[in-house]
This record gives sequence, structure tokens and C-alpha cells, in this order.
Amino acid sequence: DGISPSFSNDLCPDDLERVMDVLEGAFARMPVLADVGIKRVVNGPITYTIDGAPLVGPIPGKRNAFCIIGLRAGLGEGGGHGWLLAQQIVHGEACYDTWCLDPRRFTGHANVELTSLKAIEDYQNEFRFHFPHEHRPAGRPAKTTPLTPILAAKGAEFTVVNGWERVDYFKPSPDFHPRHMFDFDESFDVIAKEVELVQTKVGLTEVNGFNRIEITGADRHSFLDRMMCGRVQKRDGRVGLGYLLNHHGMIKAEATVANIPASDRGPDRVWYGSAAASEYHDMDWLTSHVRDDEDVQFKSLTNDQTILVLAGPRARDVLSKAARGDWSKDAFPWLSVRECFIGFAPATV
Repeated sequence: DGISPSFSNDLCPDDLERVMDVLEGAFARMPVLADVGIKRVVNGPITYTIDGAPLVGPIPGKRNAFCIIGLRAGLGEGGGHGWLLAQQIVHGEACYDTWCLDPRRFTGHANVELTSLKAIEDYQNEFRFHFPHEHRPAGRPAKTTPLTPILAAKGAEFTVVNGWERVDYFKPSPDFHPRHMFDFDESFDVIAKEVELVQTKVGLTEVNGFNRIEITGADRHSFLDRMMCGRVQKRDGRVGLGYLLNHHGMIKAEATVANIPASDRGPDRVWYGSAAASEYHDMDWLTSHVRDDEDVQFKSLTNDQTILVLAGPRARDVLSKAARGDWSKDAFPWLSVRECFIGFAPATV
């Protein structure tokens, strides 16, 4: 049932079975421990998140609400984290980049079940190196798409991005299992060949979890123009890149902004796309800056649609065979967007 809200300075029931393998190792190394026995068990809870770092900062979706939880060593960490939180409460920003602590770095998949699995896994690996690109197995897969099993059958090796199982590369054989290390591992050469093929021919993969927000309302363009540095595209069918800044001029998010013209699928609107990890952060940042007299609405599309990336010099050839229309550079230039059908499925390219 979890920890009661009234729980304070109490202990949990004894549970030596969970650490018996560790105890047996200790008994073997120091037999006297087995002889004297265990007089008292102190089993107290330690707060964990799914990545082991605390949650310090604004609570997503709540105005003027902040938290500082998930600290495994409150006495040792409380002072520094409390200092950073106080700056956010008073000034709106801390003096350092606190994204690694931001509560908005997780989304709805970080529930009690997943957190419990990841907490146990993290504690079991407390003093082990965490190698680059290493994603441990507990709680996987948390979020998938209908394409995930199809890509897996084609040899996809998956990484984890905000809970999503996303293709990292395609294994050359079923028994290919690279070792995690601080140097380049065996996957480096595999990825290099994939890059070469994309540069010379064409490549296709899924980028699921890419954060997508549909922005509507009469003031959508003026709102984005106020929020983003650089020029925001306003013409239908055009795409631009922009950056959200805070009042210090620091970058808060990088986003692709696409102007979707009106059609039978809906009115003219803006699609805002950014990194998968910024799903809650960007929605929170955008909605919190809408003025009372502005007509702007937001709708998350991240969990409703997926994204395929088609890249390479032969990409237009593939697209012309999959969808009707003229996909030449003159008819569909760089930074353009168009609605179409891929087979029987509606798509936006």
C-alpha cells in the first residue's frame, strides 16, 4: 500500500530475505558475524526517483507550487538543494542549470510501480559504474508504439528516452551484444555504417516520444514571437526553428515550429516539436506565460502520434513512391510541411 501520508520518523517491518545473499557473503568473509547473530534491524525508507536524482523545483501543471523530495541523504544534500530551490521560488530561476533535478524531467510513466522497480535496481547498483549509453533493464519497456515489435524483429537495439523505447541502431546479427565501456564499444562501427548509408542513400527509423504540442488560437503567432528568439514563421506550410529563453537570456528549450494550413483534418494551427525529455517542461513553460488577454490554446499530441524520420539523398524517391503528389525540391522545398496519406494512413510530412 506504500507509505502512509502520516508516516514520520518511523521504521518499516523487518525484511532480511531481501538482503540475505549480501548477508551470506558477509558471513562467509567474517564468520564471527554469523555466530553473534543480529540483535536489531533498522529498516527505514529512503526516497528514490526513477533515475536516482531528487526532484527539486516547480511541480508541473501547478502555479507557484514547488517540491524538494527524493533526497537519499537529506542532511548531506538538503542545504545545497534547498538553496537552489529558494532561488527558484524567489527569482524564478536558480543560478545554475538545475535540469538534472527538475521534477518536469519525468512524465506520466514514472508511476509507483516503475519507481519501485527502478529504486531497487538503483540501490543494487549503488557502487557500480554507470557506463555511457547504458540503460538498465528494470521497468522496461515502459512506453512503446505499434512499430516497436516490428523494429525489434528487424534487429533494433533500443535506448530509453523519457520512458520510450527508441531505436539506437540495428544489430548486424541476433547474437550481437556490445559491452558497455567508457571507450567506443562494438556498436560504434555498426552506427558508422548506418551513417554512411544515410549520407549516400536513404535511411528510415522511428523517433517516438518526440514532444509535440498543437497550438491554436488567434494569438498563437504573436505569442510564439514574444516567447522565442529569432523570427517565427507565420506562412502556412512553412517550418522554422526557435529557442525559448528565460529573462536572463538562457535557453530553456529548442523547438521546431510548423504552420499547418486548414484542411478537413482541422483549422490552421501550429505544431510545436521539441525533445522527448522536455514534454512536461515545455508545456509548463508555455502555458505559464500566456497572458490573460491572449487567445492561445495547447494540446499535447505526443502520446497520440509517432514520428518517422526519412533521410538521405534518395529520401524524396522513397516518399514519391509512398505518397501521391510532387515531392521535388521545387514543389516541396527545405523547411516545408504538407499533409498527405501514406498508404491509407493520414500523415504530415
